[in-house]
Amino acid sequence: MKYTESEELLSVEMILQEISDAFVSLDKEWCFRFVNDRALFLMDKEEAELIGNSIWDVFPETIGTIFEKNYRGVMNSRRQVSFEAFHAASKTWLEVRAYPHGSGISIFYTDITDNKKAHEIVEASEKWFHNIANNAPVMIWSSSINKGLNYVNNTWLKFCGRSLQQELGLGWLDSVFEEDRNRVLLHYDDAFNRRVEFRTEYRLLHCDGAYRWVSHAGIPLYNSDQTCIGYAGTCIDVNEQVLVYQELEGKVVERTAELSAVLEREKEQNIQKSRFVSIASHEFRTPLSTMLSSLGLMEQYLAMNDTVKVEKHVVRIKGSIKHMINILNDFLSLDKLEQGNIQIEKAVFRLDTCLEETIEELQPMLKPAQSILYDYIGFHSIYSDEKMIHNVMLNLLSNAIKYSDEDIRVQIRVDDQNIYISVADQGVGIPEAEQHSLFSKYFRASNVGSVKGTGLGLNIVQRYIELLNGTIHFSSNPQDGTTFYVHLPNSPIAAM
Repeated sequence: MKYTESEELLSVEMILQEISDAFVSLDKEWCFRFVNDRALFLMDKEEAELIGNSIWDVFPETIGTIFEKNYRGVMNSRRQVSFEAFHAASKTWLEVRAYPHGSGISIFYTDITDNKKAHEIVEASEKWFHNIANNAPVMIWSSSINKGLNYVNNTWLKFCGRSLQQELGLGWLDSVFEEDRNRVLLHYDDAFNRRVEFRTEYRLLHCDGAYRWVSHAGIPLYNSDQTCIGYAGTCIDVNEQVLVYQELEGKVVERTAELSAVLEREKEQNIQKSRFVSIASHEFRTPLSTMLSSLGLMEQYLAMNDTVKVEKHVVRIKGSIKHMINILNDFLSLDKLEQGNIQIEKAVFRLDTCLEETIEELQPMLKPAQSILYDYIGFHSIYSDEKMIHNVMLNLLSNAIKYSDEDIRVQIRVDDQNIYISVADQGVGIPEAEQHSLFSKYFRASNVGSVKGTGLGLNIVQRYIELLNGTIHFSSNPQDGTTFYVHLPNSPIAAM
């Protein structure tokens, strides 16, 4: 079935009336040949006002606009063109597509006003966001799904003193402190892979060249179909807070250590009290028992007028009393040392006389056939604390007497700068495994047997010597006995 030309034209016009776009057809003289209803509505015209009339006569305001420029371009070049423009008369944004047709042109208009407004709203929102973000007091960032940063705000750039291009992608990691970098990257990757929020702290290079602690947080972003499109977050300078926290943490550690030390001292004091009670009760019981026994026998001997035996027991009682005094002196000396109440009183005195007086004081302790022999070389006068020196020699010599049956040898050498004292016995010695504890409080070697003692003497000796800026060491062998070596400073004033 064949259609006549008029029927075919009518069919085309019907199709053009059904399309959603506005459509006009212009001849080579710029006169309207066809206008669909959508175009009439858009132009707010009747068909009679347009058909056969020139577009420039009907719409003179179009002359000189982008519409005229593009229409004439199509008419002259016979090439299609498309563009967007605002139609002032209808107050609409139009997408215009113009095609050469026959000797004239055909024009399609699509009303894109709503799309344009939506786009403008999006642009305005984006501009508003960037304005807010770039002026925010915190660093703001976003990343694409490939984990690289695609945006950082001006606050970030000012903090780092770097350009946007330097920070995009993984470039921002260059400013992370090297020791923190791997940890941060692992934390960052783990959060991205699991699509979870994250927060981490690390040191970031500031524009002044110093590293500052920052708190870096991020959350995943999703589009309308809940597909993750990247991350966004903040980075806050928390350097002051971290430093304050570290300082407080240090103080807590320091305070905890102090409290632990106090508790340890209290624990040690309790242990010492227990030891004191144990030692004191044991050491006092024996001399008190001896004194009580001697007093009972003395009553009998006095009744018998046996003065020789009475004198013997008087000596025993004196010895017991002296032993108790020595124990008390040890405890008192230790207490003063613990409290820091020892006063050093240096003066010039004769060391040889002090030694001889000490030896004389110890004569009652000597065992049968036991003697204290000494060699003295150098200056007789020294400048030191006489009481402390006397106590040192008294302790060393009394120990040598108690733990040896043989002679004790003392050697002293003095010059204007140094004092050297050695005390050697031929006694039981000190087991090698126990020698490291020799100067500890209450230490008594396992081989002392029934020899009495508090285990305080050598500890006191060492502390006296340290107070005098001296040193003490020893050598010991269970077969050969023990020798103590004391070094003390002297002063040329003693030689004057």
